[in-house]
Amino acid sequence: MLTENDLTGIRWTVEQSFPDTIVVRRFTTTTDDYGNEERGTATNTSYAGRLIQRDATERTEDGQVTTSDWSVLLPHDADVESSDQIIAGGYTFEVAGPPVWNPSPGQATHLRVALRHVSG
Repeated sequence: MLTENDLTGIRWTVEQSFPDTIVVRRFTTTTDDYGNEERGTATNTSYAGRLIQRDATERTEDGQVTTSDWSVLLPHDADVESSDQIIAGGYTFEVAGPPVWNPSPGQATHLRVALRHVSG
């Protein structure tokens, strides 16, 4: 079991290795006159992180190239929800599942978040 000082040191080292600026965009939710949910105002929070393309590109029948498997590493205490957008490296992503603490929630050194490419 790591001591709190050991864990703090590891977290600091991990975060210093993150080369990218990652923006977590969260939208408020409003309801229109008919009871439908709509996106409201966006709030951006920036973190140091690492954008990772986990899968190579795929060529569709019409010649378009798409990339579908991305993830991002963020500090252990980053606030990310499944409804958030992630903006990094000129790309916009949707969060594709709940954040995973590595190695575990109690002793996490960082978060890994699966992403779905939206634009950019």
